[in-house]
Amino acid sequence: MVVRLHGMSRGLGDSSHLYRIPSHQPNTFNNKSNMRILTNDYKDCELLNLGTNKNGHGPYVIRQDGVPPGSSSSQEDSFLLRKDGTWVLNVTAFTLPEKEQEQQFIFQNAAELYATVQELGGNPAVEDKLPPGKSRAELNAAIETTISRVLSQVKEARAKRLTMPGV
Repeated sequence: MVVRLHGMSRGLGDSSHLYRIPSHQPNTFNNKSNMRILTNDYKDCELLNLGTNKNGHGPYVIRQDGVPPGSSSSQEDSFLLRKDGTWVLNVTAFTLPEKEQEQQFIFQNAAELYATVQELGGNPAVEDKLPPGKSRAELNAAIETTISRVLSQVKEARAKRLTMPGV
């Protein structure tokens, strides 16, 4: 079952806080490899609700899987939308210090998120190169560290809500 929330949908019972922005038509695919091509169409994006705000709505991260337009890559990757409207290879985003990750990729509320999404158009700006001197293995280790930190924050936020007087 799907519940619509301000134009987005979420499966009931899904604890991942993953919202899928409904699509009226499928994403464009790369004919050679049947891989999704990154677009600036909000219908091809996924909205991740980190759920640590007081009301459980936000902060948010916008994600999309695919290959950059014109890429000859044989591997689909996940990309995060930076606040300047650029799609950044997610493994490189996780190498940034925590404060930079928050400043560049985390939308604190729906208004901030929608302001950025409304500005998207045309061909997507994409940063898909690994940082110099970094391997995928190093970047994957950085992802694991970041995921552990975020999950701890989510658990802590939930625990605080449960222990608040009057709740």
